[in-house]
Amino acid sequence: MKCLEDLLLQQAATRETQIPTPPAPVEVVAPRGSSPALDTSRTTPAVAPREEAIAAPPVQAPPTGAVFPVTVSAEERDRLMERLNEFRRCKPRIFDGEKVDHWIVKKWLMHMEKLFRDTFVEERDRVWLVTHHLDGEAYRWWLDLQENPSTDLAAISWKKFKELLLAHYFPTSVKRKMEQDLRNLRQGDRTVIEYEREFSRLLHCVPFVVRDDEDKARIFERGLFVRCV
Repeated sequence: MKCLEDLLLQQAATRETQIPTPPAPVEVVAPRGSSPALDTSRTTPAVAPREEAIAAPPVQAPPTGAVFPVTVSAEERDRLMERLNEFRRCKPRIFDGEKVDHWIVKKWLMHMEKLFRDTFVEERDRVWLVTHHLDGEAYRWWLDLQENPSTDLAAISWKKFKELLLAHYFPTSVKRKMEQDLRNLRQGDRTVIEYEREFSRLLHCVPFVVRDDEDKARIFERGLFVRCV
């Protein structure tokens, strides 16, 4: 009996030694300066950040209306070239700006506007067409204007182009001189028709001289030659 008890005790001790011992808990040490919270990256799969769709900037349509075309599509380029070839068949005059004469500038602008009306040129095409008929010093002026960082080419309408050209070739000092010439104009040895032509030429350049039709008639009559009977 004693031997049987010893055998049972020995088997029980053997079973206790075969029970696996659970591993000791691993202490997680957080990096210096970080939160001491438990790092669960090993047990929790990382979720990739959601990529937000980046909206493309809106496509800005080219400016329309009476403006100088800066960048155009292939279709618009073909249209402009066809319009230019059609306009050149009218043999428009070339302005070179070599002779600094305000009256030459005015006549050239009037010539171009007449062609625009005769060929039904739209406002948006006028500046582009007219700058193809600048040469010499006048074309150099146009290039300088384009290269100026403060110049907004897309905003240059036909009206603005005329103002810029006249400001360059028809400065205020010349206008003041023509104003005096108009006020002091006399018929002298001219015929009435010749006097009226010179009066109209000066008045066209400095229309601000007269206030109204009555003032215009008064200045005109003052310069007429009165024959004594």
